[in-house]
Amino acid sequence: LSLHDALPILNDYLSKPCTRLDLEACIARWIHRGDDKTPASNLNFDQDRKKIASETKVQVATNAIDASVLDSMVNRYGDAATANLARIYIESSRAQVAKLREAHTNQQAKMFGELAHSLKSASAALGGNRVASLAKIGESLGLAHDNAAFAVLPELETAVEEFSSYLAKHRCMAAAPSPEGGALANAA
Repeated sequence: LSLHDALPILNDYLSKPCTRLDLEACIARWIHRGDDKTPASNLNFDQDRKKIASETKVQVATNAIDASVLDSMVNRYGDAATANLARIYIESSRAQVAKLREAHTNQQAKMFGELAHSLKSASAALGGNRVASLAKIGESLGLAHDNAAFAVLPELETAVEEFSSYLAKHRCMAAAPSPEGGALANAA
């Protein structure tokens, strides 16, 4: 292994605080890099769920949406501001999913992880628990340069659409209609 080949391997991601097991898993990825890569086309998220969950220490949320998050935003900031945030999320999350697909097509696991991180944070802020947990799995694996991250994409796409649909139908949207000619005027 040349220094040129080793640099991307050593430029890995490990969130802090970390446990000894996290560190050992990261080092194991460095040592076995290239030996155990599974082509993304051979991965199946449903079949590999236990392996992925144990490797990332993330469980997929069973409660897909925490309605109290959006409701508390309405109570605190009002319908118009909350509806605006929901519209921004709907538009940007669809763009993020398109970028995730592109990262998958180009086999860019690290880019996939970075994009999943952004989607995770935005979804969690609005109560999209399922999207956030799936994105966290994609983030953890992708930032570790593991092509297994791509296996989460089909379920993540579905979760984003379901959460976006929920947001589009939320009562704040009816109380604060989209401005005329807005990009999301027909989202609901």
